[in-house]
Amino acid sequence: MQGDKRLLSVLVRQSDSRVQVAFEDTGSGLTEEAQRRCFEQGYTTRPGTRNGTGLWIVKQIMDDSQGTITPENKPQGGARFVLAFPIANIGEKTT
Repeated sequence: MQGDKRLLSVLVRQSDSRVQVAFEDTGSGLTEEAQRRCFEQGYTTRPGTRNGTGLWIVKQIMDDSQGTITPENKPQGGARFVLAFPIANIGEKTT
């Protein structure tokens, strides 16, 4: 895709109990299959160039952190991954 310019944006938002970090791009978005399977170990949309472990690892980290990661398509085009991290109270044990 040489010559195509894509933009990656990072958005951060905080609520009372969570911090959300959204990663958005200006690509073609995610197919329904990619949205369903993107966190499977070994799943890739680019065989031969990727081994399909990146999002699987991120999902494991988010699960271990009691957070979430959600794949979406933006209405104007492109993909978005929203990571939501719990905010721990000072002195509160999070295990």
